Amino acid sequence: MNNFYTTTLEFLNSPFLQSVIAFITMIIAYNIGTKQNIINDQLGKLQDVVEIHGALLLIETKDQNDNKVTKPYICIQNVGTRIIYLDSYTFNGIKYQLNGHILASTYSQTLANYYQIELPTNNQTHVSLSVRYKDQDNRTWETDILAKNNASWGWKISPYPKKLILVK
Repeated sequence: MNNFYTTTLEFLNSPFLQSVIAFITMIIAYNIGTKQNIINDQLGKLQDVVEIHGALLLIETKDQNDNKVTKPYICIQNVGTRIIYLDSYTFNGIKYQLNGHILASTYSQTLANYYQIELPTNNQTHVSLSVRYKDQDNRTWETDILAKNNASWGWKISPYPKKLILVK
């Protein structure tokens, strides 16, 4: 029996077994690293969100006669996770340049993290708005927003999903 223990200890201490164990450890470490890279890529994609949202914003002001007046606006907010830069918007066919106006994410809790565009108050019932913007990776995006005015309940703002614009 003593001979069995001696032979077993010699085998466990042999360079061959240590090399096999080292090789198996390297394979396991490689597999763990590969899985970790896949997880990191997926987490990076989750954090790479670029999206704006349009909503109705009512601002109360006073006119020249000191009467209270409520004006409707489309409030554009960055609901993604990254800073975006507003390039321009087209309001009912008329293009307005914004030249890279910075719009922080709502997640940043920055005060006044929105851009507002005044809606018409002259009995117009339909507005189309197309906002073009860039993200930190210089990708160009466009989001369409429609607004319809129903006299009984006011403006209804309908934002649509963004589109990636391929700029040459």
